[in-house]
Amino acid sequence: MTTKVHFELLEQADRIHGIANLLLRRDRLTPHVLVLCPDQEFMQQLSERLWTIHPESFLTHAIASESSDVNAKQPILLSTSINR
Repeated sequence: MTTKVHFELLEQADRIHGIANLLLRRDRLTPHVLVLCPDQEFMQQLSERLWTIHPESFLTHAIASESSDVNAKQPILLSTSINR
């Protein structure tokens, strides 16, 4: 299995909006994405934005749990730390 790492510089002042749009664009290209958030508040705001990105759809995601098995099944995983 090949691991790919993608870095992108967000030019938008609203990082939550920028990250949500980036994930929307990459949704069909990337099977799993980890978004490392600076704190719980940012993570919650991003989670809410991903559920409401479009009136007719959303981006399936989850906030990281203690279970690595559950986390591995998420297409987009939000976390404030990197756990294995």
